[in-house]
Amino acid sequence: MFLMFFGLIVAFGKGEALEHHTPGSQVTLVGTVRCEVFPGPPNYGETPEIDRPEVACFLELSVPFDLQASSGWVLPESKAQEKVTRVQLVISGTEVWKQIPQQNLEALAWQNVVAKGRLETPSTAHHRALALLVVTELSIKKR
Repeated sequence: MFLMFFGLIVAFGKGEALEHHTPGSQVTLVGTVRCEVFPGPPNYGETPEIDRPEVACFLELSVPFDLQASSGWVLPESKAQEKVTRVQLVISGTEVWKQIPQQNLEALAWQNVVAKGRLETPSTAHHRALALLVVTELSIKKR
């Protein structure tokens, strides 16, 4: 009995090595879409009574990854990130929008998706995560 229990500890105690990526890497990520509302322009939370709501959608990842630092990162908190579990989805280009139901990313909320694209780092007040995925392909994950 002890050996069987010990074997389970050894088997689960060894974490699998995470993939390492750098900004600009082309990746395929799998996870669940979550959308949140944040204070937007004009003052992004400094004046809540007049700031417009802004929706940002994220991919909560099934498998985390490490994001290595690279020179040229804009924000001070933009440093190497270990075990990234959430990326903000950035959609641009009509071809990608055509892949999204009703051309509304919120329509995918709580769905499991496969997203392909380029990893980037935050550079504006619109960016709400320390890792961004500039999406080139997006599809609902088949079970």
